[in-house]
Amino acid sequence: MKKLLAITLSILMAFSVAACGTNVNTSGKALDTAMVATQNGDVTALQNVLSSTGTSSIDEDIYLSILGKMTYEIGKAKTSGKTAKVLITITNLDMQTILTNYPTEVIKNLSNSNFDGDAYIKNTLVAEDAATITLTATVPMVKTDGVWNVDTTSDITEFSNALMSGLNGYAQSITPEKFLGAAMVALKNGDFATYKSIQPVDTSNTNASDQETFSTVFKKMTYEMSNAVITDNTAKVPVSITTIDMKTIMTNYLTTAFSNLFNKDFDADAYLKEAMAAEDAKTATLTATVPMSKADGVWQVDNSTDTTEFINAVTGGLFDYAKEMSSAFS
Repeated sequence: MKKLLAITLSILMAFSVAACGTNVNTSGKALDTAMVATQNGDVTALQNVLSSTGTSSIDEDIYLSILGKMTYEIGKAKTSGKTAKVLITITNLDMQTILTNYPTEVIKNLSNSNFDGDAYIKNTLVAEDAATITLTATVPMVKTDGVWNVDTTSDITEFSNALMSGLNGYAQSITPEKFLGAAMVALKNGDFATYKSIQPVDTSNTNASDQETFSTVFKKMTYEMSNAVITDNTAKVPVSITTIDMKTIMTNYLTTAFSNLFNKDFDADAYLKEAMAAEDAKTATLTATVPMSKADGVWQVDNSTDTTEFINAVTGGLFDYAKEMSSAFS
């Protein structure tokens, strides 16, 4: 995904190069000349631009896959002195639809070292039945020294989104809520490998029996998330979790264990598992704000900050129980 975003930027840079120095007498013709150059995939010009940024190569296959099927129609221009606004309609690969499943594939393969995200994207782009979309945009142009260029000092978001066929909207769809939701689903399904990819936790002291026990708790879990508050590459996601009330279960467990202290037939582990699996087991709803951070396009629970509130909610108040017991014996 990182490569795709870099190529997206590269295409826009190449477009700017194609637009510069276009010695034609109207803004519409200048835009048309730039579109033809971009459509033809002038990778050599692109490389020259990228050399100053430290990028030595570009995946020409992906570049041409994105732009190779593009068609466009330039509409009327509204000119005012040395500035103009040119209407353009672009039909191209529908990047947002094509890549809808990308976050799901990434999450599903977080623990798979053989998953190649770039190969997945490339294969999706070249598919014969790849979806297309038609978008319109108004392109700001400016005339300098008798030459019309795209005015990159103005807001060209609408144009870049049309040129990249909705990729801007797709990028905005990769949210911390999606990754946290995937972690919660993984817990419900007992998929601890995927969960650990989203919240790296140490399970070295947890055996298969322990995981099976907690799977009973997670299986009955339901949750609701509110919109994340995002700041750059960090986020806070409010979540409300309803699951087995472990605080109540552990309180009853301790009482029962003490009353059967000299009963050799009492199986404490079996009692606990039965209590957790009971159909009428009491539930509790707890809220938490989950800290998350993003690296390489992947959101994870940020373990460098305090995640106690989240873990307490996921485990049905187990931390609250431990805290009360600690206070009682201190």
